[in-house]
Amino acid sequence: MDDNTSTGSNTQGHAPSFLTVKDVQRELQVGERLVYKMIKTGRIPAVRLRGEGSVYRIPRREFEEIFAAMHRRPAEY
Repeated sequence: MDDNTSTGSNTQGHAPSFLTVKDVQRELQVGERLVYKMIKTGRIPAVRLRGEGSVYRIPRREFEEIFAAMHRRPAEY
């Protein structure tokens, strides 16, 4: 599984517990490199899965809390 695939089946109508880098990229409407930079600097929490290459998964609940906080405070310039 890589970042271009879904995080799993959704048979019960629930959102997956983890997001892919592509999911975050679409949600924030930013480039892939920026998402990886935000993960590397700790602005977005992520779990690194290693295997054939490594991929990141972002806990949905934590991302949603951070995303909500981003909308509540003034933009950083």
